[in-house]
Amino acid sequence: MKNHRKHFWPGLAALALLTSLSVFGQSVAPTITIQPSHQTADYGGNVTFTFTASGAKLRYQWRKDGKELADYGNVSGAKTVTLQLVGVAQSDAGNYTVVIGNKSGRVASSAATLTVNSTTVFSEDFEAGNMKNWTRFSDASTLTNSTAQNHTSGGSRSASLDDSFDRMYHNLNQELPGRVKVTFWIYDNGGSQRRYFGEVRGYSGNGHTTYVAPGGRRQTLAIGSYAISFGKANTGELKNEVMDKTKYQGRVERGKNIGWFNLSDAADRSVGWHKFEIVRLADGTTVKFYVDGVLSRTITGANNEPIDCVVLGSTAQKKFETERVYGQAWFDDIMVEAFPRQFDWQSKDSKGDGVFDWVKVREMKIDPSVSDTTQITTVAEVNGAAMAASLGTWTNDGSGICATNMRGYVEYTINAPADDAYRIEVEGRERNFTFPYIEMPLIVSIDGEYLGRFNLAYGKQTNGFVRCFTPFIRAGAHTVRIDWDNADGYASLYLAL
Repeated sequence: MKNHRKHFWPGLAALALLTSLSVFGQSVAPTITIQPSHQTADYGGNVTFTFTASGAKLRYQWRKDGKELADYGNVSGAKTVTLQLVGVAQSDAGNYTVVIGNKSGRVASSAATLTVNSTTVFSEDFEAGNMKNWTRFSDASTLTNSTAQNHTSGGSRSASLDDSFDRMYHNLNQELPGRVKVTFWIYDNGGSQRRYFGEVRGYSGNGHTTYVAPGGRRQTLAIGSYAISFGKANTGELKNEVMDKTKYQGRVERGKNIGWFNLSDAADRSVGWHKFEIVRLADGTTVKFYVDGVLSRTITGANNEPIDCVVLGSTAQKKFETERVYGQAWFDDIMVEAFPRQFDWQSKDSKGDGVFDWVKVREMKIDPSVSDTTQITTVAEVNGAAMAASLGTWTNDGSGICATNMRGYVEYTINAPADDAYRIEVEGRERNFTFPYIEMPLIVSIDGEYLGRFNLAYGKQTNGFVRCFTPFIRAGAHTVRIDWDNADGYASLYLAL
């Protein structure tokens, strides 16, 4: 066991003011004098909600979207004045309220909304002077890097489309489920070019490439100009849609309502730069199309497929030579944004001092942005062979111990020298360095409190380590239990310390 802090209670500034009031021995009902505030956070950021209240012997309960919270996961302070969230993502976004009560009554705060920003997956401003991020479609010609038009602030370049056979793509190298936002800036010169648009696509593999059936493209969402007949491909609510050459257009390839359609609620087409946005909501089936910030069309029932490719250009079908149209449009400032539902908050260490943010917030009650660890010192140590209790079959191996069957546990008594929170370190490996490499699944607890499930990784001929943190514990003896829950009959766990 290693003490991982130099001081347990560093000085902290007060986050809220609580005043206890009573009148002639009677408790006064609680009153909220300052409501919790709305918060906007970056993906993976930490968030604090607080408030000011008055009343005697107050009790608190924070809620998210009406459901009570507990100090678990990335949540701390669910029953205190200050609620803290570590490593937020879209699953944390919502409305937060606190209920305050005492013997004289209860009062609920107004809702404070947590908005979690997107994370940028890909962006392109073409200022590098080349198209190295893009690949030409096999039946197309590429767009060219141009200085004729520019949208980027302080920039000078964009991607120029010269005819309707120009088309190129960029694989995102990851699949984006749920909510996705894509932005294209497109320059309309009012000329003869009728087809130029940006697309996002979902493929059955890692973006656009050659696939063996039944692989291939699963979804396309497009926005821009498609000022030609929609033909007979439209279905559902879009079946009778007729192209309006005064408007821009959008497309959904697969779903209940598919085909090209007019962006009817936007302003009419005009010469100049225009901002085109496709926003697919978290349900994966509702798609909103924006032109210059105006919601211009909402399509429901789209097939829910992960997005993994972005496309610029036109139709690029050289087999239809008679449809070829010469004329220009320009693309600039392309951006693909994702809204992941989860963040790896368990591994977040803002200061890089070896103590995770959630440990500082939930167990140490300190600000995670402040480093409180100057060194890590071993304060207690037990050999693997010195077990106090066990389940299953174990055998001594020098100073260590080995499991000779697939499941079981060992318990150790270890002494904490002071009231504090500690880091527990378990050293071990697969006994015989089995090849192929097999991680050892362990569950660690202290005094019956679950600390986590871990995979013990080790080297070719060296032991590995599992490290986890205790809550605040009292000085004296404590029971550390390590559960071995294996599914591989050829592996044997060896514990050194």
